[in-house]
Amino acid sequence: MCKIYRVFIGIRCACSARQKIPRGTKITDDGCAAIRAYLAVGKSCRCIAQQGNRSKTAIADVRWSPAGESKDPRLGAKPKLTRWEARRVIRLAIEQQLSAMKIKYELGVQCHSQTILNTINGSKYARCRKQKQDPDLKPRHKKARLKFVKERVANNEFWRYVLFSDEVGFYLRWARRLQVLLARPPK
Repeated sequence: MCKIYRVFIGIRCACSARQKIPRGTKITDDGCAAIRAYLAVGKSCRCIAQQGNRSKTAIADVRWSPAGESKDPRLGAKPKLTRWEARRVIRLAIEQQLSAMKIKYELGVQCHSQTILNTINGSKYARCRKQKQDPDLKPRHKKARLKFVKERVANNEFWRYVLFSDEVGFYLRWARRLQVLLARPPK
């Protein structure tokens, strides 16, 4: 009982002299002993926290864990890519502009391609965006267009309401071929 009383007196003297228990996630051995002494007497965590100028969670950590250390803050699943692999992913995406699947095979890592995309999007140096689909105008497309125009060159009324989607920028998802959109004639 004398030992506990001495610890109490030591803490009260320290608190009265405005000396705080040092901050941080780890509490010193003396601080742990003092907290355990207060707990043995029946003091609450809140009361001990006010007297020692610490948080209630720090006191509860000492109460429930033998070492008095706080729990590991990293929760959830372990990361699929190491820091080295994440840097390599970003480097490949920026320098060689590879797709997520190609980067995955280049690294030889067992992860999903979405993990690669999330890593790229999480960096401040690179962002993963889908490219706009440019129309593929091959010589056969140009010939087909020329034929289409020659057949209807005399019909002036027809050309008022025709719009080539790939020339103007309307990209329809379900087809990338030449598309003619007919607008309704005015009433």
